Amino acid sequence: LEKIKKTMRLATHPRTSEVEAKIAMRMATKFMASQNITQADLIANESAEERSTRAGNSRVRITSTTGKMVRNQRWYDIACEAVCEAFDVHAYSEKDDEDNSLDWVYYGIADNTVAAALAFEMLHNQIELWAMETRHELKGRSAGISYRIGVSERVLKDAERAKRKALKQAKENEQKKQREEAAAAEAARASEIARLDMPSVNKGSDLKVEVKVEEDAPGYEFPAPKIPTPSSDEDDDSNSDYGGQFETDLYWDEPDGGLHADFEGDSDAPDDLDLDALEKIIKIKAEMGDLCSSHTSATLPKVNMGLGENIGPVKVKSEPAGDVPNWSSALQLRTFRDNAQTIAENYLKDSGLKLCQEQKRAAIKLNTSAYSKGWDDGKKVDLKRRRIEGLVHQST
Repeated sequence: LEKIKKTMRLATHPRTSEVEAKIAMRMATKFMASQNITQADLIANESAEERSTRAGNSRVRITSTTGKMVRNQRWYDIACEAVCEAFDVHAYSEKDDEDNSLDWVYYGIADNTVAAALAFEMLHNQIELWAMETRHELKGRSAGISYRIGVSERVLKDAERAKRKALKQAKENEQKKQREEAAAAEAARASEIARLDMPSVNKGSDLKVEVKVEEDAPGYEFPAPKIPTPSSDEDDDSNSDYGGQFETDLYWDEPDGGLHADFEGDSDAPDDLDLDALEKIIKIKAEMGDLCSSHTSATLPKVNMGLGENIGPVKVKSEPAGDVPNWSSALQLRTFRDNAQTIAENYLKDSGLKLCQEQKRAAIKLNTSAYSKGWDDGKKVDLKRRRIEGLVHQST
């Protein structure tokens, strides 16, 4: 666990280069896979101080494009609850009358809050888009709000169902692992019994082994090993690997950190980064940064940090969206959810925020037809998909 934590700290360190960070993260992932360790296991073995560094918040702002007052609508609460269920985070809303906007703030494990905020933005815009496209089909005064509530409640029910499914799958994985371990133990026991039951060789048996040695027999003559020698020109060591000066700035002078890594491949990139050496290099970079900052600007060379004309946009390799995490046991999943709850509660306590309860909303009579249509459309929403293509962003 300590090695994995160290690798992940180096991967996320601000002074780690992009190449080094990617290799370090790949190493951490391989370590975790080889030891069957998940992010939940890392959190479970962290101190309260270490867990607090994982906490954060992400904000989604709803504004008006028509000048009308932005209100916290009933279906916002339902949609927000669905997102919180899906990503194990908490949320609260803030109203800004001066800016005429409404903010939904998600807090908890920082990475989860980012995903939750993006999911809520997608869900809000998708519901508004569908409501606009079907407004001619929705008849009645409460048809619009009924449709939106129908979509939101369907998404919430699906999120709750997915959460129960994850727990059930974790229990099945645990039982399967126990069966496999029992079968392996039984097979090992049977193999040991079979080995002990094998007939032994009698000590009195007369067994002779004849070794025949042929003298002057023709054989294969192994060539002498080739030993590299230094260059004949002692002054020119540009083409020699011997006698040259050791490059101490390996990670700084070359564009790819001297590792010559091709990250377009899946697993061809080097993954044997020296963690201790990388840690020392980061410390040296930090010291050099402090030293450079102490000089006046007149003593520093001018550096153009702008992008070149021929540099295009960064290509991001798309990854297939996965299903729910493959938890190895129900205890592991419950522990993660409990830790996520604790991180969110401690974040709220440390930030000094005091949340107040919203006034209870008056009951409304829903339009059955519009609600049913919203319920049917809600099954098309996938909160955890990674890419939303062709989504038209609409504001209230």
